[in-house]
Amino acid sequence: MQPLKVMATIDGSLYEVEVKQTDPLHPHYEVIQDGKEIGKLNKANDKWFADEGSCLLPDDINAIGKAIDQRLSGKD
Repeated sequence: MQPLKVMATIDGSLYEVEVKQTDPLHPHYEVIQDGKEIGKLNKANDKWFADEGSCLLPDDINAIGKAIDQRLSGKD
């Protein structure tokens, strides 16, 4: 999957972030802002989760996950 650019709210401000798949066989992704990793996402049981070190809000985790799902299903 090519990197995906999406909008996310981080600390109350809107930013464009890049999402890269880290494992081609599993739904594990890095979220990158300005070249720096700010969190990791993964999908389990049709729900998106972030690692403990992520600074993403739950709504952003869901929005980024939805954008990934749309890209993978060809609906982007």
